[in-house]
Amino acid sequence: MDDEGNKSARLLQYDESKASFRLTDGTGECIVNPAGAAILSLTKTTQHKNNHRYVEEYLPSHARLYEIGHLDTRHGYNAAKNVNADVAKLLTALKANKAKLLNSYDQNRDGQIDVQE
Repeated sequence: MDDEGNKSARLLQYDESKASFRLTDGTGECIVNPAGAAILSLTKTTQHKNNHRYVEEYLPSHARLYEIGHLDTRHGYNAAKNVNADVAKLLTALKANKAKLLNSYDQNRDGQIDVQE
């Protein structure tokens, strides 16, 4: 109660989860780091116990969630097997057009791609 006898509220405790979580859809998954995030819509519950009011706001499981921000893909794109596959694909394309290959990589213009080149 305040000085005029009205009910007043004051914050006794505030907790916020900083834990990252996994967001999955039909195209893949990503890890979301909520640090510094602005959350525009959540589920809110209020309970009254022992003359206290408890308010909880949370993201419910399986609710629609839109994550906008920096996405750092870590699905193995830079794994050696994927890099090798990309290099093999590039070499196949280059070898299919010998004039382009020589023009791009034959630095001494002798008509051959040397080991140094």
